[in-house]
Amino acid sequence: MTEIKYVRNSRLTDPWACAIGKFVLNFGLLELESHLWLLHMPNNPLAFPDLWFSKRISEIQGLVDQRAFTEEWKVSATESWQKALHLAEFRNQVCHSPLMFGWASPVEQGEPDWIGAVDVRLLGQGRKRAESQLSLAGIAQRTGVVASLVKKLSGLRDAWCETRDKALMTKETDIRGRNT
Repeated sequence: MTEIKYVRNSRLTDPWACAIGKFVLNFGLLELESHLWLLHMPNNPLAFPDLWFSKRISEIQGLVDQRAFTEEWKVSATESWQKALHLAEFRNQVCHSPLMFGWASPVEQGEPDWIGAVDVRLLGQGRKRAESQLSLAGIAQRTGVVASLVKKLSGLRDAWCETRDKALMTKETDIRGRNT
C-alpha cells in the first residue's frame, strides 16, 4: 500500500475539494429526486422515509414496474435509476473512505496527479490492495453525468405526474357525469 504522509489543509488540495464538493452537491439532487419519486408515485405517499439510497431506489423500481404508463418510460426510468445506483457507489467511495493524494513523479511536488480512495472495509477483509486512483477529470465527468441524470429523472417524474393527473381528472369527470 502507498506510504501515508499527512499534510493538513494544503492549498494544493483546493481543486480536489472543489471537484469532490461539486460532485457531492449534485448527488444531493439525486437524493432529493428519490424522495420526490416516493412522494409522488405511491397511492400512499412516503414522505421522506428513513431509508438508505439503495433501499429507496428499490422501492422506486417496484413502483416503476407497477405503475409505468408506457414501456419506453419504464425502460428509461429503470435505466436511469440503475445508473444512479452505480454513481452512488462512487459517491460512497469518495465520501466514506480515507483519501490520499498521489503524484506520478516520486518527487511529490506541485499539484497531485490523482487521489486515492482507500476502502478500509476491504483492508479489514484482508485484501492487500484496496485503493482506487481517481483523477480530477474523472470526478468532473461523473459530476456531469449526475447533473444530466437529475434533469432526466426530473423530466420522467414530471411526465408521470402529468399522466397521473390527467387520468385523475378524467376519472373525476366521469364520476360527476354519472352522478347527474
